[in-house]
Amino acid sequence: MRKIIAEFLGTFILVFFGTGTAVFMSLSPDNSVGTLGVAIAFGLTIIAAAYAIGDISGGHLNPAVSLGMFFRQTFILNKLIHLYNFPNYGRNICYIFNLVYIKHIKNRS
Repeated sequence: MRKIIAEFLGTFILVFFGTGTAVFMSLSPDNSVGTLGVAIAFGLTIIAAAYAIGDISGGHLNPAVSLGMFFRQTFILNKLIHLYNFPNYGRNICYIFNLVYIKHIKNRS
């Protein structure tokens, strides 16, 4: 259960900071973040999340990594189902969170 929660939180963090930075870049009128800023945000988020949850779950952070490990036959199907679905749930919840936050920002201005 700890692995599933760790992957859920890791994917949530990755999507929140990485995608959030990209969205704020597109919303800012002067494009102050830039493409390099988005790339740095994704990179630093992956590093931080991998260090935070790597010892618990392996720090896959991307469900495609779990799927690739399954096809390489290093994962069993039961483990794949949980480590593939729960990060997807974390990603979806984060997208909803970001959309609500963006609507809040747009309504304020």
